[in-house]
Amino acid sequence: MKELSIIIVNWNTADLTVDCLRSLYSNCDNSLIDVWLVDNNSSDDSVARIKAEFGDKVHLIENKENLGFAKANNQALRLVKTPYVALLNSDTIVEKNAFENMIEYLKNNSDVGAIGPQLPMPNGTLKILSCGYLPSIRSVVNHSYGLLRFPILNRFIKRGLFLPYYNFKEPLDVEWLSGACIVTKKEVLETAGLLPEDYFMYAEDMQWCENILKAGWKVQYFPHSVIWHLMGASNKEKKVSTNWLINLRLYYNTRTDKKVNKVLFSFILFSGYFIRYVSTKGIALILKKEWAKVKSVQFKAYMNASLKHLD
Repeated sequence: MKELSIIIVNWNTADLTVDCLRSLYSNCDNSLIDVWLVDNNSSDDSVARIKAEFGDKVHLIENKENLGFAKANNQALRLVKTPYVALLNSDTIVEKNAFENMIEYLKNNSDVGAIGPQLPMPNGTLKILSCGYLPSIRSVVNHSYGLLRFPILNRFIKRGLFLPYYNFKEPLDVEWLSGACIVTKKEVLETAGLLPEDYFMYAEDMQWCENILKAGWKVQYFPHSVIWHLMGASNKEKKVSTNWLINLRLYYNTRTDKKVNKVLFSFILFSGYFIRYVSTKGIALILKKEWAKVKSVQFKAYMNASLKHLD
C-alpha cells in the first residue's frame, strides 16, 4: 500500500530532475511511494525524458504556463490519496531510507505536523537555509549581521532567521522548513490548508509552516534523514537572486500592523548587509581574496533589495 506521495515541480531542469527521480527509486521502498511530477511548461526535453525513462511510474501534470512553486505543488496536493505527503525540489538527491525514517517519525509523533531533513550542499556543508524561525526584529538581527557564522555564538542563538550552523543531533522544534523538502500528513492539509499562493517563488514555505503552527501542529527539523540539495537550479539568472529577500520583507509586512516595525525590519537588513559588504569589499581589495569579491557583490545586491520599494 502506498503511504507517501512525493511531489516534484520541474522547470527546465531535465538532468537534475531525472537524477532526482533515479535517486528516489533507488533509495526508497518503491512499494510505499507515489511520485507526482508537475512540469511548469518547460522548454527543454524534461517531459520527453521523464516519460521515456519512468513512464507510468510517475504521475505527470503538464502545465501550459509556469505557475510558480506554490500553485504547481497545490495542483498535485489536491489529488494525492496517501496519508503522508512530501514536497521535494528537483535539484535534490535522496539518501537511503531518508523518507522511510521521516514517515516512521511522523507515525510515532502525533503532534508533529511537518518535518524537514538535513539538506547538505554538494561539498558536505550543512546548509543553514534548510529551516529556522519566522521573520521578526530579533531573528533578522541575528541573520543580517551574520551572528550565526561565529562558532562561539551559533550554539546559543536560538532565534535566527535560519537555523545556526551547529550540527544538531536530535529533532528540533523550528518555525519554518525549506520547500526543498517538507514531509507532512494529509490530515495537516485539512487543518492548515494548501501552500499559500501569494508568492510566485520563495517565502511560501515560511507562510505555510506558520499556518501549520497556527493549526496546532509542531514543525521540526529532522537531522536523521539526509537529502542533498544543489540549491537554486531553477533560478536561471546570472545575477545575484534577491527575490527571496524581497518576498521575505513582503511576508514580514503581513505579520505586523506597525509601520515602525516594517521600516525597522528593512533598516536592520540594510545595515547588516552594509557592514558585511564593507568588510568583504575591503578584504577583496587588500588581500585579493576571490571569495570576498563574490560575497561583496552578493551583499551589495542584498543592500539594494533591503530598501527596494514594496507596493
